[in-house]
Amino acid sequence: MVKEEVKKEFIDNKRTEIISELREYLKEVNHFMTIDQILVEVYEDDSEDAFDHLVIKLAENDRMSDLELAQEFAMELFNYFPRKSLGGKSMVEEMLFGELKKMEEAFQDFKNGTATSNYSYSLSKKKVKDLERQ
Repeated sequence: MVKEEVKKEFIDNKRTEIISELREYLKEVNHFMTIDQILVEVYEDDSEDAFDHLVIKLAENDRMSDLELAQEFAMELFNYFPRKSLGGKSMVEEMLFGELKKMEEAFQDFKNGTATSNYSYSLSKKKVKDLERQ
C-alpha cells in the first residue's frame, strides 16, 4: 500500500510540473489554447490520430512552430493525464512504479539530449500536412 501512495504522489507531482511548464510555454508563445482545452483534448483521445493532432495544435503559435517541444509536451500529457480510452486513467497509473521510474528517466535523458536508446517520436512532414487538412 505504501508503494501505491508513493506512486500516486510521484504522478501528482509530475502532473503539477507538466502543467507548470505547459502554462509557461502557452504564455511565452501566445498560444490560443488553454490548459483546460488541452486536457480535454487528451482525455477525449478518440482516434489513432489524436496524439498527432495534439502535437500540431501545440506547435501552432505566434512564433516559429516548435514541433519537437510540442511532441515532448504531447508525450507527457498522454502518459500522465487521464484518457477516456483508458477508462479515465492515465497510462502511468496502469504501470508498475519501477517501470514508471525507468520510463521517466529515459524521457528525461531524451529531453536533455543524453538518451542512449531509441527513445523518440517523429511526426513526418507528410503526416503533418495530412492532419492539417482535416
